[in-house]
Amino acid sequence: MPVIIAALQAAVIWNIVTWYFGIASCSSHALISGLVGTVIVSVGVQAINASGLLTVIFTLLLSPILDLIVAKILINLTAVLH
Repeated sequence: MPVIIAALQAAVIWNIVTWYFGIASCSSHALISGLVGTVIVSVGVQAINASGLLTVIFTLLLSPILDLIVAKILINLTAVLH
């Protein structure tokens, strides 16, 4: 439980700092990196499931690309229907 709380605190602090300075950031990335960082500090690198982490990182990178494609399709459909 302390690891989860520390990870959430790290993500919240990071989001507040980036908001304060007007820096674009992603809350899901902050949560994942907060959790990974907290686990590494508390237990060690060996506790990280590398294949699972790579899947999450791949999904985080793929998501904006898919969002862009879907948004473009919806914009085109809206323009055609309007």
